[in-house]
Amino acid sequence: NPEGENPSLWRVLFMTYRKRLFYAGLWKLFGDVLNVVGPVVILPIVNYVRQIQEGTLVLRGEFRNKIYYVGWMEFIENGWTLAFLAFVASILQSNFSQESARIGANEGIRAKTALQAKLFDKTLKMSVSGAKCFKENDNEASEDFADCADTGNALNYVLKDTENIMMLFMHCHYVWAIPLKV
Repeated sequence: NPEGENPSLWRVLFMTYRKRLFYAGLWKLFGDVLNVVGPVVILPIVNYVRQIQEGTLVLRGEFRNKIYYVGWMEFIENGWTLAFLAFVASILQSNFSQESARIGANEGIRAKTALQAKLFDKTLKMSVSGAKCFKENDNEASEDFADCADTGNALNYVLKDTENIMMLFMHCHYVWAIPLKV
């Protein structure tokens, strides 16, 4: 931190996990882009089947020595080729999405574990008896135990808040990915 700045948990988390979360975002982006292939190739596949049924399929290849050579456009517009392309895109999309989720979950678990270890350590060092505590919006010391940051509150932070941070790591890419899916 630069001089005079308060320490920031978010800055530490970002600096520590940014590279892996960036890779998770790339996998998510690749998976979401491949998710578009299936709907895009449906119409050409249906047109191909209709042309075969009606007998209007135009062959653009050429015959050489009684052997038919398929042209590039005919190969690309072939319904079987498009169906195979959709199949491969579906498998890749599934793998990319799973990899993105795996990286997000792993990094979330690492962040949760690190924060829990630090907070448990801090909780074990807390003095419960005879401590003067400060009210949340006041600078006056209070002898009332309800105003203190007690062990129960600290354990709540350890359990629930670190769980929320882990979930943030797992789902942070949905902020930009959901508009792409729409």
